[in-house]
Amino acid sequence: MTKYDLYKEEISRLKAENANQQADFKSTIADLKMVIETLKFTIESLQATINSKNNAIAEKDADKTKLQNQVRGISKLIDGKSEQTKVPDLQNPNAPTPKQRGNNKAKRCDHPEAEQEIIELEPEDPQYVSLLAKYIGVTEVIRYFYVPGKIIKRIYKEKAYKQGEIIFTGHAPAAFRPGSCYDASVVAGICQLRYEFSMPVERILKLFDEHGFEMAKATAHNLLKLADKTLDRLYKVLRDTVLKNKYQNWDETFHRTLTNENERGSRKAYLWEVIGRDDNLMFFYYDKGSREKEIPKLLLKDATITLQSDAYAGYKELSPTITNLACLAHIKRYFKDIEEDKDAKCIISLIDKLYQKEHKHKIGERGWSADKNLKYRKEYSKPILKEIKKELFRIKTSDGYLPKSLIAVAVEHMLSQWVPIKNIFTMGHSDLDNNIAERYNRYISLSRKNSLFFGSHAGAQRAAMYYSLVCSCVMRGIRVFDYLPHVINKVNSLPEDALDKEYRELLPDMWKKP
Repeated sequence: MTKYDLYKEEISRLKAENANQQADFKSTIADLKMVIETLKFTIESLQATINSKNNAIAEKDADKTKLQNQVRGISKLIDGKSEQTKVPDLQNPNAPTPKQRGNNKAKRCDHPEAEQEIIELEPEDPQYVSLLAKYIGVTEVIRYFYVPGKIIKRIYKEKAYKQGEIIFTGHAPAAFRPGSCYDASVVAGICQLRYEFSMPVERILKLFDEHGFEMAKATAHNLLKLADKTLDRLYKVLRDTVLKNKYQNWDETFHRTLTNENERGSRKAYLWEVIGRDDNLMFFYYDKGSREKEIPKLLLKDATITLQSDAYAGYKELSPTITNLACLAHIKRYFKDIEEDKDAKCIISLIDKLYQKEHKHKIGERGWSADKNLKYRKEYSKPILKEIKKELFRIKTSDGYLPKSLIAVAVEHMLSQWVPIKNIFTMGHSDLDNNIAERYNRYISLSRKNSLFFGSHAGAQRAAMYYSLVCSCVMRGIRVFDYLPHVINKVNSLPEDALDKEYRELLPDMWKKP
């Protein structure tokens, strides 16, 4: 065999060996691909299992949180705790409460405003003979008696006289509406009991009945409707006046309302509350129960004001000319719900420091002005806010809390409100919270407890008007029963083309008792 044949044979052998190796390599690659596909399937299965377990854990955590909130709410109802946040005295934590201090031996009030009757009492002892006894003095004993309110029927007899061809007649006081037999005082009494003292109309009529006066339910509702027509323009002037205030408090509350008189059920309907701090007036606004964010946009438009509220998202989308202020009490409540947590206690104590510093001075007392308060705020707030933010980020980056835990939600909420929080301390006259709005919302919440619902959208709108006037009177320290009868009669005497200025003078901040 020649050398050429040997080379040829070797080349053939190498080719066959190479072909076998390539076949083995392809087989190995195929096996590896199959292994990779198997691993991918296994990983996907494991990932699906992990996701399923994570979702289950998240759902359980959410259920647990929901259950904790329900238990916490029930506990508050059982304990009768108020939602009002109380700031402890950090400097003297063992200080006695006002109830523990007693009245400090204060002199008993003599009530000079009360109607007085003086009754002289002679001795009833049978041995007493006035002609023989010598007068030695008198002892005053005071007793207060309550006389239930009454509706009095006054019959005016208009006498007529004729002198020549001229006839003279007496004239009874005008009714609050033509054709009615009721004076404005009756309407004012029903309004006060219904909207200031939160009594349902049925209970008011029962009270009247027990005091000797029967009134049909339809009559009472009709009186409120007629007075609504009388006071409607006054309410609109009140609304426009409040919206011109440069510092406003906003909030929303709800009441059950029948959207259709033929409906059997009711739905949650919202009333908007706006307080003007410059004039100390307020109004409630009702738009078919809507809580849409377009409502504050519609009312405020392009106003340049300072607006303090809770964290409702609709306020964040208002005009850039509006400065938003946060409510520290609302933010603090998130941490108060879990105050057993050490990190929550830490944030609560820091917020309390802000309140403690703020309560050391009050604008209008001892020469303390808004300018002084602003300078003072800038000094005390800077280190405390810096420490609060540091603690919030420490808690947020901690591995000890689940993302949907109550403490994580509270921290995230406070951080989302950080700019409105800082805005509070760039002004000298603003409050640290929106509690003033919460206080007047209670008039609605009391009605919500005592009454099932407003009978219609029109009834809810009417209630918003009455609550606006009543709460404005309360805010200005005016007796509602002094204000309403006079204003109802005064509005009825105004001509149809009367200017808004004439109505403006009848609002509680300018009204004077005749």
